[in-house]
Amino acid sequence: MIRSDCVTVRGIVTDARYALDGDAIVYVRLDPEYAHFANQSNYEELGRDMMELEIVCRHPVFRFFVSRCWTCGNKMRVPRAGDHIEADGVYVQDTRHRHMELHPVTRIALLQDVRAPSAPAPE
Repeated sequence: MIRSDCVTVRGIVTDARYALDGDAIVYVRLDPEYAHFANQSNYEELGRDMMELEIVCRHPVFRFFVSRCWTCGNKMRVPRAGDHIEADGVYVQDTRHRHMELHPVTRIALLQDVRAPSAPAPE
């Protein structure tokens, strides 16, 4: 059920995996100022201040077996655990699990890359 056509959230990626339907599933611990986007079902199923983000048709192999993905051509980067990201997407309540999520994600910006070396602290 759609709650808003476009919402922006920020947080730290805790896990990213692929589903057989061709989507990439990204789990994010929301930054405190975005925690209100999670509901009680998010807390119970995913953990405190957690949200699921779905990047459609992003699986490197299975997307070729899912007919809805044949014309999609999604090249959005899937972040890694530890990355600090900002994401936009359609804010929905999953009708089966009742938790809130972004599905589909329309943009992901990397705020801090876990693979990049940290900048030295100013003296």
